[in-house]
Amino acid sequence: MRIAEKLGAIGLACLCLLLSGCGKQDGNPAPPRIDTAAELPKQTSTIIVPLSIDIRGLEQKLNDSVPLRLWSINQYEPKCIPAQRVTICPVHKTKCKGEACKKVDCKIGFKRTKVTPDVACTIVGQVKRGRIKLSGRGDMLNLSMPVSAVVSARDVGGVIKQETANASADVRATIKVSVTDNWSPKAKVDIAYDWQEPPGIDFLGKRIRFVRKADAELAKVIAGLERDLTREIGKAQTREVVEGAWREGFATILLNRENPPAWMRVTPQKLGFGGYRVEGNQL
Repeated sequence: MRIAEKLGAIGLACLCLLLSGCGKQDGNPAPPRIDTAAELPKQTSTIIVPLSIDIRGLEQKLNDSVPLRLWSINQYEPKCIPAQRVTICPVHKTKCKGEACKKVDCKIGFKRTKVTPDVACTIVGQVKRGRIKLSGRGDMLNLSMPVSAVVSARDVGGVIKQETANASADVRATIKVSVTDNWSPKAKVDIAYDWQEPPGIDFLGKRIRFVRKADAELAKVIAGLERDLTREIGKAQTREVVEGAWREGFATILLNRENPPAWMRVTPQKLGFGGYRVEGNQL
């Protein structure tokens, strides 16, 4: 009798537990099963791939490629000082210049008379440069190059054996960088200069200037400097970096190994040039 009572009590307890479990199931049903493919949101992100050009290295390459002696001069000049002339009225033997000549009553006409001959000389000298320096800030790259000249005039009019003059100039350039359709960097160079001390000498109260000849030679140097600068910037391996970034951009990333396994797939859509800036010694 006692055994039956015990079995009945155990059975009642199990029934209560089952009922209790059923009650919890009714309040937290399992989610419905969906057999169709999940629609996951697609998001577009931007990945920046940096490319740096060492400005100090670029500066050194320019200093290696541009010779220290830019040019030399050794040229005979038949008119170091052009002949001086005056206008004379043949009737009144009156000298005049400019507007004063119009006020002279001269019916026959004016005659220009040479009062001093052309003065010849031989121009010799050489022009050297100092160290080329690169600097920059923001989107502007700057170049500076000091130029010094020692120019002499020899055998001036057969009177002065040699007269020497020193001259100096500052060459400046601003450089802006862009990228071509082939993903190669391209430099736009704007170069200017001015003579702090224009080359020339004083002779018999006249100034013999060598600026024209110096400018012609300096223009050649500037053209070469612009070409070298563009070439050196163009050597940056931008296309290789871009191609590598594009290949590595296609990736599948494991987010969760199990319960459930999940991956994320990254697919590049396009590449663009995001501009550049100068920070310290890096472009």
